[in-house]
Amino acid sequence: MADSPPYRYQALNSTPDSFRVLKLLPAADPKDSLEGKLLHVSSTSFQYIAVSYVWGDPTPTHHITISGYSLRITANLFDVLHNLRLRTGPLYLWADAICINQQDVEERNAQVQKMAGIYRHAARVICWLGHLTPDYEMGLDLLDALRSEDYDAYLEDASLWSAWDALVELLDRPFWRRMWIMQEVM
Repeated sequence: MADSPPYRYQALNSTPDSFRVLKLLPAADPKDSLEGKLLHVSSTSFQYIAVSYVWGDPTPTHHITISGYSLRITANLFDVLHNLRLRTGPLYLWADAICINQQDVEERNAQVQKMAGIYRHAARVICWLGHLTPDYEMGLDLLDALRSEDYDAYLEDASLWSAWDALVELLDRPFWRRMWIMQEVM
């Protein structure tokens, strides 16, 4: 539906805790286009997943169909949604570039003030670091070993020393250099 008319945001209601959540519709075929609906929610008891990611190049090169209308999104957000989308059943997500009307400065400023609460009340927060390679998985395994204080093998076995390089590469991703990371982590 790339030829569909552009999506137009409906104003949020005036309650202090009002925000939008994307209902990402499922697709049995991963190649299917992205489709969803934007829901207005006012309850901190609504179950959703907040997505933390790097916008990357801010030029919108892809789209998602929202209630029959096209909303342009960045390539990185497109990758995030494609990788999170379920085969069966919808997924309720909060992603700032979609759930906040970026063209409405007043709304954007008000919603940015609510972001700490949006992340805090999410059922889960998923951090999208980008497409992971086997090396990144090795770095994540080392990070898990460090957390559990079970890292002796990584110090003693020379064949595992590359895990340290993988961890450094993982921690050097653009995700960790974003100004919002501290708010999202907290």
